[in-house]
Amino acid sequence: MILPQPTATTQPFWDAAARHRLLLRRCPGCARWLHPQLTFCGCGHTALEWQEASGDAVLVSYAVARRAPVPALQADLPFTLLLVRTREGPQLVSALPGDGHTLHCGMPMRVSFPEPAEGITRVYFAPCARA
Repeated sequence: MILPQPTATTQPFWDAAARHRLLLRRCPGCARWLHPQLTFCGCGHTALEWQEASGDAVLVSYAVARRAPVPALQADLPFTLLLVRTREGPQLVSALPGDGHTLHCGMPMRVSFPEPAEGITRVYFAPCARA
């Protein structure tokens, strides 16, 4: 397993995940939602704010990994790599264990926060039923 390495830029994202909250950056100038790693907006603002996101997303793409790209992932095989677009707009990478998932692009996804591993609460998305 490869665990994320929080940085000064992303620490608020990981702190929120430990509290089962999804935070994304938002530009106070144009109100655009941004990926957690971005430190500036296309409109020129650099004083971005952290705001709580809905946790809803849609599946953009996915791929099943049956061979480990690096040795640290060998024990996790197989797994399904996901690219989701949050309701707010930013796209995030996620994963599901195993390879037997019934997935299709555009399907609704919901954020989840599994038990912490080595002190890090990871942020995952999984299929959900929306009313």
